[in-house]
Amino acid sequence: MLVVTPPPKRNFFKQAGVYLLILGAIAASIFFLVYRFSDPIEVKAEKLFIKRQLDDLHKFTKNKLEGGASSPVLFSYYVVAEFSLNKEANLNSLLSNLEAIDARPVFRRETLLRLLQIPSNNDRHGAILSAMLHIDKDTSMQQHTKLLFEGNSSLESDSKNFELLEKLFAPNLRTVKARNLQFRDAPSTDSSVLRRLTTGEKLLIRKSGEKTTVSGKSGKWVFVLDTNMHSGWVFDAYLSQP
Repeated sequence: MLVVTPPPKRNFFKQAGVYLLILGAIAASIFFLVYRFSDPIEVKAEKLFIKRQLDDLHKFTKNKLEGGASSPVLFSYYVVAEFSLNKEANLNSLLSNLEAIDARPVFRRETLLRLLQIPSNNDRHGAILSAMLHIDKDTSMQQHTKLLFEGNSSLESDSKNFELLEKLFAPNLRTVKARNLQFRDAPSTDSSVLRRLTTGEKLLIRKSGEKTTVSGKSGKWVFVLDTNMHSGWVFDAYLSQP
């Protein structure tokens, strides 16, 4: 009579261990692939900035920072988003917080250069310029300071910045030699008068127009910055070099 021997019973725990090892290997592979091919948080922040998705950039960086991330690059992008979206944001305070994470000025410089790339910040160039004047500068930062100074945008900020700009752009310094020189909002005698300048007031020429004649005097309309960091136009026939 044929005797059939039943197969040996497998140990349940040993079998479960094999399955767990297989599942562990699969999970490890998935984790590796996600880690290997997903963007690091700084790269994702940069992509959001390049696309100018400032709302998404703000949410992303804020969540990561609140979750414990302390990357100075990530915080730099947070500063860019916060300042650009919140008109009440104080740039100096934001940069001080960035400096507390990493004191190297390179991160603050990169933050300011990113801020300059956002058109909605054009009316806040005064705050950006002020920050640029108070950090260690390299060649690139000096060039951007010059571009801002020679541009058209308002540079309204702390009046103490005039003294710093006076040192940087000494050849551009002029003094008023007329008693009531009109400080205008455009290079024309028909434009609005912002205020009247008094004799001896200092001005920094930001840029000059073409030579012309006004009230019988030959000269140029010049776009200038006064000691209160306000910009306007005056006719340079009424200015003198100190």
